[in-house]
Amino acid sequence: MEERARKRASVNHRIIDITGNRYGFLKVVGFAYAENGRTYWLCECRCGKRVVLRKDHFAYKHSKQKSCGCWHREESSQRMNEYWKRRRANEKTVC
Repeated sequence: MEERARKRASVNHRIIDITGNRYGFLKVVGFAYAENGRTYWLCECRCGKRVVLRKDHFAYKHSKQKSCGCWHREESSQRMNEYWKRRRANEKTVC
């Protein structure tokens, strides 16, 4: 972490360095900045895209952010493909 960024961020609290940790499909590359007592981290997704995310959006058990959004797009397209395959199969059997 950059020393200046660390000093700005740690007004009344410490920042725990989570660089290198993995959370779902995200790998923490480094500290980005702190704002209003929250820390933001630069993360790299398995698809290669880099995003800046707030720590509480990806690093805790209750966090819902597991990727940059690529996983959601993949899953929803697979679900739609399966839906249309089933629907076409049902149409053929009904006629």
